[in-house]
Amino acid sequence: MALNLKIFPTAVELVQQVAADFLSELQNKFKKNELMTVALSGGNTPAVLFAELAKSSQRPDWKWMKVFWSDERIVPPDHPQSNYKLAKILLLDQIAIPESQIFRVATELPPPEAAEHYENLIRQEVQVGEDGFPQFDWIFLGLGEDGHTASLFPGADTLQIEDRFCAVAVHPESGQPRVTFTLPLINRARKIAFLVMGRSKSKVVADILLETPYALKYPAAMVKPLKGELIWYLDQTAASNLTSHHF
Repeated sequence: MALNLKIFPTAVELVQQVAADFLSELQNKFKKNELMTVALSGGNTPAVLFAELAKSSQRPDWKWMKVFWSDERIVPPDHPQSNYKLAKILLLDQIAIPESQIFRVATELPPPEAAEHYENLIRQEVQVGEDGFPQFDWIFLGLGEDGHTASLFPGADTLQIEDRFCAVAVHPESGQPRVTFTLPLINRARKIAFLVMGRSKSKVVADILLETPYALKYPAAMVKPLKGELIWYLDQTAASNLTSHHF
């Protein structure tokens, strides 16, 4: 597994670099005449990234991108808590991407059916690797203060799944059902990017990157690409429990 750690003085600089890296990757796909498969995440940090991508002076040909989500709450697509809605308003409505290349979770279905439907969609639309598992080009992930990522929560049964792409998850506090990518699907991606901002995440970040005993309970620590690249984009506050001699 290739680990790439990038730390930025401010959140603004972090987002600008993520946007630049992503657009460069998309441009490379365009030059190769290949479609780029990307899975977005929800939350405050991706919201800032979406706005940055939408206003970017670089104008890639967005039709070379297929968009998915690494997890989604079982709410209507126009609901304020919908990850799809967040990306739609801030990014997808602002760029020239065909509607046929946007693949949201069918949250109008019961959770088990929504997960199965999304798995079949991914099977159809994402190129498979050597082992028959779909292989995303780029998966964006966030990090919770409890160490969760996507909707993979500490101690959940979903962490043990080995043969499925998608699963039904339940938020441990609210009980809200969700659909989430599984670890086997995430870990087969060519590139996985954690975007983490804020001092409240600094302990979890340090535990994971320094591989402390506490990290064993964090789902985010189980994100270990089989062959792809793992990038941690951190602002200075999220990296505040790390020191230069650690790496």
